[in-house]
Amino acid sequence: MGKFRTLIAMIMLLAAVPVFAQDEPTPEPAAVVFPGIFDQAVALFDAQDYEQAILRFSLFSLFNPTAGESYYATALSHLNLGDAEAALAEFDLALSIDDLPPDLEADIYRVRAGIYGQQQRLDEAVSDYTAALDLIPDAQTYFRRALNYAALEQLDNALADFNAALELDGQNPVLYVYRGYIYATSGQSQLAAEDYLTYINLIQTERTEGAALESGAAVTAQIEPGAVFAYPLEVKVGTYFSGIAISTDENATIDTIMVLLDETGKPLIGDDDSGNNGAALVLNYEIPNSGAYTLLIANSTGGGSGQIAVQMFLSDEPLTN
Repeated sequence: MGKFRTLIAMIMLLAAVPVFAQDEPTPEPAAVVFPGIFDQAVALFDAQDYEQAILRFSLFSLFNPTAGESYYATALSHLNLGDAEAALAEFDLALSIDDLPPDLEADIYRVRAGIYGQQQRLDEAVSDYTAALDLIPDAQTYFRRALNYAALEQLDNALADFNAALELDGQNPVLYVYRGYIYATSGQSQLAAEDYLTYINLIQTERTEGAALESGAAVTAQIEPGAVFAYPLEVKVGTYFSGIAISTDENATIDTIMVLLDETGKPLIGDDDSGNNGAALVLNYEIPNSGAYTLLIANSTGGGSGQIAVQMFLSDEPLTN
């Protein structure tokens, strides 16, 4: 269940993104009273003087109680001060206004969903992401809702959202890793391997053809994001393949991913993070056909640079832990 913990942590990380994205412009309200107050508040927000920004935004809201942009900006200011509950109260005020601009309303739902994710209120987060998607469908929101579904172990819903995200953003490698994990968790190892291979192809900037692997012997490689290593190996039908790719430094986490290809290049089995310390690990995959196979190794989404050890075993009987 290690990846589910990662998914929950990812939700918490994503929740903070809109808060600290200072390069994103603050929404401008429509025709209002005393627009200069709003401009002053925005300047204070940009200067990271959030306490004074809150005072100015609040004053502006007194004169313009139907300007949802002001409540939204006040909420972001509270978030930057670490006060999630105050932010939620401001979002509630904004959402009580009729006829909010759809893009603003969707943004409010997305950010509020992120707060709910931080608070482990995952059902409420799903509800808000759904409201945002009803207004403006986009790949990132499908991705975030999928993470929540995965954390709730609602794998069919998570898979549907990853599929929807990929329809909108089919060149995003991260989506393939997470969908692959859902496939693997659901017992669909072939589809997982296909997604892991697509991820590797998308992130590859350099490919190294390694020496042939021998059962039980370890080789080392210097890995970094974008580097892919391809190791040939001869296999026999009915034997069991096990493999691992792990950092040689126990104090350094290097997130690896592996895919085993048959002699035609078809992905058969893959893994991301089943081992300790970010290691890719496959245990006891039964070889379907004899031939010259290839083991691909690359960085997964967690990245990391350094030396890794790659080792595989071919055995007549399944290995035991």
